[in-house]
Amino acid sequence: MGKVFTQASVSLDGYISGPGQSGFDKLFAWCTAGTVATPTADPDRLTYRTSEATARYLRGLEEMLGACVVGRNLFDLTAGWDGRHPSGVPVFVVSHRPPPSGWAATTPFTFVSDGVENAIARHARWPGIAMSASVPAAPWPTR
Repeated sequence: MGKVFTQASVSLDGYISGPGQSGFDKLFAWCTAGTVATPTADPDRLTYRTSEATARYLRGLEEMLGACVVGRNLFDLTAGWDGRHPSGVPVFVVSHRPPPSGWAATTPFTFVSDGVENAIARHARWPGIAMSASVPAAPWPTR
């Protein structure tokens, strides 16, 4: 099995969102607060603007990322990134529910109903590491 890591932006009080899943604009302000542009695989939709140190980190992450493993809540919150995850890598969505009706994605999305371990095991056929949650996911506008 390949390497796996997890990452999330969290406020100093330990929360990812406020009441009613609000506050993402404040939590992810770092994504656009700097002067160094770091485009994603879909730069028209998401290009980070950060400090040079953060840009180096994001470039390194982009080079080694092979897949994302996300939960259904994040998938739903981002409306499935409109069928194209900004990282451009395969996405494994852990869920007991089927994909939304009429789901047609351009980045490979696989819905996994038999647990996180199996989602990670399925990632093994892709080069690179798997990331649970996902940095490029969170700044995407929520619905």
